[in-house]
Amino acid sequence: MRCKILVLLFCMLMAVPARAVKEEGPVTPEDQKAIALAIEDEIYDRALQGYYSDLGGSVGQYKARVQFYIEPYIRAGVASLIYKFMPYGEVYRVFWIRDDGLARLDGNPDIGFPPTQRNYLTVYGDDDSLCKRKREWLKFHFIIDVQPTKERIAEAVARQKKRTGRSVWEEKQQKQP
Repeated sequence: MRCKILVLLFCMLMAVPARAVKEEGPVTPEDQKAIALAIEDEIYDRALQGYYSDLGGSVGQYKARVQFYIEPYIRAGVASLIYKFMPYGEVYRVFWIRDDGLARLDGNPDIGFPPTQRNYLTVYGDDDSLCKRKREWLKFHFIIDVQPTKERIAEAVARQKKRTGRSVWEEKQQKQP
């Protein structure tokens, strides 16, 4: 019985993101900027920026502006967003805001976004629900530079390591001969 209680407590603790500071409240403009930065950083860390060359509105040579939708209220430390995460497609993901102000995107892109996870491709969701969310949620955008500078990549890598404890970009660099 004690073992079951310990397992239950452990599972409950794992369900709440570590370092979440914002337990309840509206998503602020600062939160929106932190979420946009988290999306951009993940794209650069995974070297996916090339997939955005023909996506979104152009904001200059080699830059794409891509809209995303944010659930307007954080509950129990988390909220959700919808955005185009190429080459996967449009995704529904959970996020939280850490006490250092960084947004953390939930889920592991390495496994894709299957319908059995809480982070999934929107193609698996209900169309009416998706359309309703896009109408009612906050709209914001992120900008992807298809040809980012080495400095921008280094900044993204550093923040990703701070967020997740790892950098896909660094792991790929270490594997190269």
